[in-house]
Amino acid sequence: MSKQKKDVEKRWPDDPMLIQVIGGVVDVQERKFISHGIHAHKSVPTGYYFIPANFTGKKSPRWQQFLDEVLPGDEGKISQRQLQKFFGYCLLRDCRYSKALVLCGSGPCGKSLILNVLIAMLGEDNVMAPCASVSELIQNSFRIIELKNRLAILLQKSLIPTEKDSIAFKQIVSGDSPGHFKYQPDENFYNFAKIVFNTNDMQHSRAQALPSLFSRLVIINFPGILSTEEINTQLSNQIIEQIDGVFTWALHGLYALLDDGGFEDE
Repeated sequence: MSKQKKDVEKRWPDDPMLIQVIGGVVDVQERKFISHGIHAHKSVPTGYYFIPANFTGKKSPRWQQFLDEVLPGDEGKISQRQLQKFFGYCLLRDCRYSKALVLCGSGPCGKSLILNVLIAMLGEDNVMAPCASVSELIQNSFRIIELKNRLAILLQKSLIPTEKDSIAFKQIVSGDSPGHFKYQPDENFYNFAKIVFNTNDMQHSRAQALPSLFSRLVIINFPGILSTEEINTQLSNQIIEQIDGVFTWALHGLYALLDDGGFEDE
């Protein structure tokens, strides 16, 4: 075994800068791909930490075309960069930037397709089943434990956390998530699941939330409603067929996030 592969073996799975993909490991720190499987050597839950994509370096033209359609113009380019960074942030197994993502827009604007692509890239085993709201998640410690070993959780049609939920919300986005299984003691674990909100009405959410919470949010506003021809049932499949390219796009977003030391508003 080469020196590089031995180094990966020592660092896995504790080092968040290692991303396991099909056929090997991406070392984010060194920005290299190491053709080497590690599940056989390290005991981790089946499916967890494993990204179902190949490291090919190829792009996904259909994904980029879709992003240009739903996030157009100069402002759209800024939003695309933020989204790219957050997709990359989801690959990182820590919460060093203490951020959650908000996809905001009404009607068929592309949000659902973006969520489907995120799940496909991360792998279903790595995404917690959706909750209706952050309150539902926070107030049920049996659900919070489900965050363990996940990369993301989707909060569908939910409102931004209110003052009542603010402390627990900040704990989750910062990586501290106490919870417990039924009939078992409480368990404190280091959370690295990133929260993704899907909301139609940002103004209503803003009215209910503490101003300090908004510093924790990366907000992507979708400007328009698309026709059913623009978002068809085949489009999601077309993009997922190019999921290796979406992973490459997200990986470059992670590199940019690390290079910039955070998101654009920081």
